[in-house]
Amino acid sequence: MLALFVAFLGFGCISQNVETPQPDDGVDTSNAITQKMCEDAGGHWNECGSACRGEPPGSPCILMCVQYCECGGIAGFGCPAGYICTDYLPEGAADAMGICKKVSQ
Repeated sequence: MLALFVAFLGFGCISQNVETPQPDDGVDTSNAITQKMCEDAGGHWNECGSACRGEPPGSPCILMCVQYCECGGIAGFGCPAGYICTDYLPEGAADAMGICKKVSQ
């Protein structure tokens, strides 16, 4: 009986070589903007921006970095196709800096 249990346990532990599909380099599977997309469109990639960007004043905010593509401003940064420049800071300033957000489909 013990031998049968050990044999059963052994068969359950046999590993199989199953390939996990890996995304191609440069392919965005999350439907989010990438650094390459941002920079190719003339935007400015921010590695560590505020997670509260776009939230109403007084909203609770987590203290962690988020990545996004900055646009507008005096430098005239752009957004990739399918994205618009919005959420300008400081609001109403002539050289306000915004962030690129996906156009809703």
